Amino acid sequence: MEINSTPNFTIQYAASSNTKKTAMLVPKNDAFSDQLEITHLQNEANQLSFAYTDGKEFIREMEQLNAIPFLTEEALANKLLEQENALTLTPGTRLYLGADSGQDIFLTVGSNGISLSTGRTALGSAYVEEKNKLIREMLNVTDPNEVPDLSKLTKEDLETLKNMEEAFQQAVSQLGGSQQYEALNKIAESFGSLIRYANGQASFIPVEYNGAIKDGLEKAGIDTTQPFYVNGQKLMFNEYGILTKISV
Repeated sequence: MEINSTPNFTIQYAASSNTKKTAMLVPKNDAFSDQLEITHLQNEANQLSFAYTDGKEFIREMEQLNAIPFLTEEALANKLLEQENALTLTPGTRLYLGADSGQDIFLTVGSNGISLSTGRTALGSAYVEEKNKLIREMLNVTDPNEVPDLSKLTKEDLETLKNMEEAFQQAVSQLGGSQQYEALNKIAESFGSLIRYANGQASFIPVEYNGAIKDGLEKAGIDTTQPFYVNGQKLMFNEYGILTKISV
């Protein structure tokens, strides 16, 4: 048995009747187990398999579990792209979601989350991260645990930040206002759940995200009236608008 660790779980690979090995999550402490209510993970049908966000780790574990030579991340991506009505959502993927009020909109998959942007302006969490990074650079703050002292910003620094904020507000306005911006931001948030669900890291998608996921997929060119693939997982929306997996 091979055992790997995560911050809150130990991952154990045990023999299975269907595959050579099956990945199981075992909580490191009872408190964390109770908090997440992960009893559904003990059911073999819901146990995790191949739940990796990093392409190279995914390929390495696929080789160990199945003895199949997935040579490169590019080869894996090309294989998934051969599927019709499909998306591959791995770190570095950039999706074009169309244009609103003349503004091109892009959704980018990162290692730690999903970011939203127009052609030149970061939006949502990406804007907050970019602004905080700029402030830290201005104040030469390198310790991630240190809270920057904003009173030390120079007049020139404040002017730069003001221009950045004005560009952000202009981009939001050109998208059609705050309501349209919030709808796009929800798509970005919901795609994090979509990726975890498709990869096997989550057993369900929060109900409030199904509509945003459907909207985002359609903007990305996916026909949601029929089955489609995300990261190789076959999915479909049922009659109630709930995203479900299809066994293949």
